[in-house]
Amino acid sequence: MEGQQQPIIVKLSPDDWQSYKELRLKALKEEPAAFGKSFEEELETTENQWREKLREAEEGKRKWLLFAKNKDTLVGMVGAYTEKEIKVEHIANIVGMYVAPEARGRGVASELLKAILKEIGNNPKVVKISLRVNTRQTHAIKLYEAHDFKKVAQLEKELNIEGDYQDEYEMCLFT
Repeated sequence: MEGQQQPIIVKLSPDDWQSYKELRLKALKEEPAAFGKSFEEELETTENQWREKLREAEEGKRKWLLFAKNKDTLVGMVGAYTEKEIKVEHIANIVGMYVAPEARGRGVASELLKAILKEIGNNPKVVKISLRVNTRQTHAIKLYEAHDFKKVAQLEKELNIEGDYQDEYEMCLFT
């Protein structure tokens, strides 16, 4: 990775839906234990659905998607959303964190996390930021702890990956 510049954090327009789709499918295939949705399920997502996700993220009101881009290639992503119900609109949920293997170990995940926290911070209603992480993903857990997230619960058998039940931590950050 020497000589390569650090990826930049960007937002995508709905017209960039194919790049988003490719990265998301790559993430699901390479890291099935990191996501609640399967590769096979995501294959069923239509072009209009991909575009709508990016359109909502572009608005930046209740949903956000950020990407790490190295030259013309996406190498990472993270998303977040808030619910619209009044009793829970103060909670933002971080989802879909992924960095491609070729970009790991260079601080990309940390930059993505800082950027999504900044985006969430623009919503004055948010006082709690929550995420779930597979208990086996020690690097991800260390990343979140380095950004002051605390484990608040261990959720047993949250994911079923081909008969292998895996636990997740719920981690929270209070603003």
